[in-house]
Amino acid sequence: SLDRADRKTEKSDRALNSVGIIEEVKALIKKTIKEETNKQKDFAQSEFLNNPKCMVFVGNVISASVGISLQSSHNLIFNSFSFNSSDNLQAEDRIYRLSQQHDCTAFYMLFENTYSEEMYTKVLAKEQMANTLIKSEIEKGQTK
Repeated sequence: SLDRADRKTEKSDRALNSVGIIEEVKALIKKTIKEETNKQKDFAQSEFLNNPKCMVFVGNVISASVGISLQSSHNLIFNSFSFNSSDNLQAEDRIYRLSQQHDCTAFYMLFENTYSEEMYTKVLAKEQMANTLIKSEIEKGQTK
């Protein structure tokens, strides 16, 4: 009957509208979390750089790898790492700044005979392979 078809269409329209609202709410929540996370990161960085009582900065490789300077330190200790070596290098670079006056060292917490040790070895192998490819391309460009 026509009445039944109209009801199905109406329910479908409401469902689609609900999905749209849900997507809008998800987007708003993501934006709010990102804004709050950035505020927290800025506050943590400021405290670490400016408060002499703050001796430790805690962050993860991804969130602490962009838009942050930690040059008042010269040692980094990571309790985790990214499977993308460029993320790790970017995080390490937070202490390597023009104003840095100390030799810098990055430590990764790895334990013998564990999955993390095996994965970190693979990350280093990928990094070495990328460096070899880049060096090869640079050398090709210099010989032309």
